[in-house]
Amino acid sequence: ARWLVQLSEPRDAVSWLDARPPPLGDSPLVAETVAQLAAETGNDDVLQRRLKAGAWGDWPEDVWQKAIAAHRAGKSANDPAWKAAIVACGDSLDALRNLGRLASAWHEWPVADAAWLAILDRDPGIDWAFQTLRTDYMSRGDEAGLFSLYTRRAQNRPDDVHAAAEWVALACLLDRTSGAVYQRADLLGK
Repeated sequence: ARWLVQLSEPRDAVSWLDARPPPLGDSPLVAETVAQLAAETGNDDVLQRRLKAGAWGDWPEDVWQKAIAAHRAGKSANDPAWKAAIVACGDSLDALRNLGRLASAWHEWPVADAAWLAILDRDPGIDWAFQTLRTDYMSRGDEAGLFSLYTRRAQNRPDDVHAAAEWVALACLLDRTSGAVYQRADLLGK
C-alpha cells in the first residue's frame, strides 16, 4: 500500500485500495491501512468512513470527529478544540492511542505527544507509549521533551534500569544533573 502511495498520486492510491472488493476490501488489515493512509494523505472522506466502520477499533466517534474538525480548521495544539478531543477520550486508552495516531499522521506533534503522555498518566507501565514518545522526541531532536520523558520514567518506573541509565546520561549531556540524578547514578553503579 505504501509502495502504491509513493508510486502514484497518493489520493488515487488510497482510493484504489479503498475500492478493493470483499473480502479483501473488508479485511481488518486493509481497513486499518486505508484509514492510516487516508489520514496521512488528507483524504478525510475515506478516513471518516473507515473510522466509522471500526477500522481502528471501537472508540468514541466524537473524539475523531473533533480531531478531524480541529485539523481541518488548522487549530494549534493549544486550541480548545484539540484539548476537547483529548478530554473526550476520557479513560479510554484506545481512544488516546488512536488520537495520537491521527495527530502523528498529520504531523501535529504536540497533540500526539499530549495523547501519549495522557496514556502514561493513566498507566506509567505502558511501554509502547513510552517507546513511541521516545522515538518521536529523538527523531525531532527534542532534547527537553526527551529529558522530561526520562525524568517521568525514572520517577514512575524505578525498575526500568535501562531508562534510568539513559536518563542519567542525558542529564549529564544536557548539564541538568541534580541530587536525584546523582543518587540514581550511584544506584546504577552498584
